[in-house]
Amino acid sequence: MAALRFSLLVAVLLGLVLLTAPNQASADTPTFALCVSDRISCSRRGLRCAECSDHCTKASKTSQPGRAAWAKTWAWICTHYGRK
Repeated sequence: MAALRFSLLVAVLLGLVLLTAPNQASADTPTFALCVSDRISCSRRGLRCAECSDHCTKASKTSQPGRAAWAKTWAWICTHYGRK
């Protein structure tokens, strides 16, 4: 029982660390995932709007057709949020 509790504690702490880490680009992070995370920051808090526009524009050119359409729309939205 103690081992289960310890495992759950480690899992919760690891999840907390991953959720509170800053949204910085890494070499292996897909462009569409960066687009989505930056879009959330831009639309909710008005942060990272320029990065959102850049990542979503890149994702619209490199993603599958369905995702590309969303990314293009989000790039437009982030561009206009950033101008406020």
